[in-house]
Amino acid sequence: MLPALTFGQSYVDSLTQALPTAPDSSRAFILRELFWENLYQDAPRAITYAQQLLDFAQPRHDTFEVARAHHLLGMGHFYNTRLIDANRHLLTALDLRQQIHDTMGISYTYGALGMVSDNLSDYPTALDYYFQALDVLGDKAQPDDYAKTYTNLGIIYKKQGDFPLAKSYLQKSIALHADNHDSVGVATAQVNLGILYKDEDQLDSALYYHTQSLQFFEAQNFTRGVAICIHNLGVVDCKRKDYDAALAKFRHSMQLGEELHSDELRLNNLNEMARTYRDAGKYVHAIRHAEQGYALAQQMGIKKEGRELCALLAEAHAALGHYSQAYQYQAAQLALHDSIFSEDKSREIGRLEARFEAQAQARTQAAERTLLEKEKALQTAELQRQRTLAYSLGAGLVMLIVLVYVLFRYSRRQRGQNETLIRQQQAILEKNQQLEQQQHEIVRQREALAESNVTKDKFLSILAHDIRGPITTLTSFTNLLAQYAASMSPDELNELSLEAHRSTQNLQALVDNLLKWAQSQSNRMTYQRQPFFLEPVLATSIEHLRSVAHQKQITVTLRDDGDACVLGDIPSLQTVFRNLLSNALKFTPPGGQVNVTVQTTEADVTVAIRDTGVGMKPEVLEKLFRIDARHSTKGTANEKGTGLGLVLCQEFVRKNGGTLRVESQPGEGTVFCVVLPAATVPAPAES
Repeated sequence: MLPALTFGQSYVDSLTQALPTAPDSSRAFILRELFWENLYQDAPRAITYAQQLLDFAQPRHDTFEVARAHHLLGMGHFYNTRLIDANRHLLTALDLRQQIHDTMGISYTYGALGMVSDNLSDYPTALDYYFQALDVLGDKAQPDDYAKTYTNLGIIYKKQGDFPLAKSYLQKSIALHADNHDSVGVATAQVNLGILYKDEDQLDSALYYHTQSLQFFEAQNFTRGVAICIHNLGVVDCKRKDYDAALAKFRHSMQLGEELHSDELRLNNLNEMARTYRDAGKYVHAIRHAEQGYALAQQMGIKKEGRELCALLAEAHAALGHYSQAYQYQAAQLALHDSIFSEDKSREIGRLEARFEAQAQARTQAAERTLLEKEKALQTAELQRQRTLAYSLGAGLVMLIVLVYVLFRYSRRQRGQNETLIRQQQAILEKNQQLEQQQHEIVRQREALAESNVTKDKFLSILAHDIRGPITTLTSFTNLLAQYAASMSPDELNELSLEAHRSTQNLQALVDNLLKWAQSQSNRMTYQRQPFFLEPVLATSIEHLRSVAHQKQITVTLRDDGDACVLGDIPSLQTVFRNLLSNALKFTPPGGQVNVTVQTTEADVTVAIRDTGVGMKPEVLEKLFRIDARHSTKGTANEKGTGLGLVLCQEFVRKNGGTLRVESQPGEGTVFCVVLPAATVPAPAES
């Protein structure tokens, strides 16, 4: 990747003013300069200049400039964190540069692809790209190329946990940068090597490399580098348990960060100061710095730092006996943990999509190359046929006395060649049709796979989130009981016990629904449809939830003349009625009503479960029965849903030949109607 030119704002302004009237000979240069000037500060604007360069180069069939435009678009999307688009443009640039044998451009593009794969956490692919960036240069590779690549390789091996190999490449990078008199490269590699030694608890070596890099940055008056090195030295002092020295360095680093207006440096130092005070047993100071860091992390939108600071605040408040604050921060930590988990999942999906798209693009390019080779073969055959015709005519002129014989033989030969060409053309057409069919099949499989992945990912997300919630809550409560039960009041113990009981009830309901959903989806659940009276089944379902209604002081009524008879599977319909009644109780405030009515016609029987609860908005109703749209909401008493109940109800009602519909208005309650086929002869009564 070329470095951005830094001639100042006046240079950018002059380029912007010159662009509209620039001649074609200089337009490409101006667009490239504007791209690099804007890349690190305004990536979207840089992308627009790269797209203009592509639009300029394509009509002129300038493959070299088209390839460079795709490379710039890839870099722009990379810094705009659109990694899939970045990967797509860089692969296109690589293919074009390979066609025109642009060795240096190929090396640059391999290096950029390595950066994208590194950010996608696809470390093996990133390593492969970095090695190819060097291999393609061969003897043309300069020591600076090796030094920069070795630094990147060392960082990736560190991320993979291969510390010996990481140290080896970082030390090679330092040596090459030193031979090349590149002090900035030496200092950068020393910082990374110092962090690696610190992670291995080799603190003397870490101290040495951080001190060396600090001396360089101080000599160059590079304030940001000085602040980073002082921060790293503070971390080493903290690991040595020299807390006073560590705190002094963190304060110094934070002061430099404030001079630079760097929130990132301020946040890192607040975080480390809070950790240091906690390790020193000074929890009040730890809380004060952690709260400042947490507020700054929220302002910057950095969730991982916020999660770590919430955990530290919960631990410090608990150590001081502030259990209410500890519980609040622990809840905030869990919420941030869930949010980070969802974002990591999305990034993982994006990485898989990028890999799939790269493979699909590679297959498409291979198919295009195959078609080009076949076209060349046809052209060669046509040239051969023309040569044969010319030779035949020449021979006919020379051998006039055997003209009839020559013409006869030539006619036979010509027919044979034409038949061969026709067969070849037909074979090529058939092969093209097969390739088109294969391409359509690939597109169809890709769409089916994408749809399947969406449903699977959403199901796994619901499962992971809802099971983790109750289990994490139980773990937190048991940890609090184990550590602080002796110092808690009876009211606090009672509150923790009630919360733990609710968590176990939520977990049991989730597991029940999950097992039934899994049986239904795998077709292992048997449905024995038979005539039966609805009244006993409804009464049993209501009685099952009587204690919940009693706790919330909700009146549950059943209006049925006892003659309603339906055709269906009793166990699955019991599950439907219990889930619908549970939802009605969940969203009905204390003192409300839940009314169950049965209406019978000749063809079907309708069971209406109506509540006086909070109701639902239209946008919630639209996605109520969809597995790919999460809509779990807490009840009026903060009850938690399982995320699968209504989806399971709709599945079971449909398997019983019925329909499930819902009507609701916000603030006016909700009514769920289960319509089942009517039956005339009931089966023997079952509970």
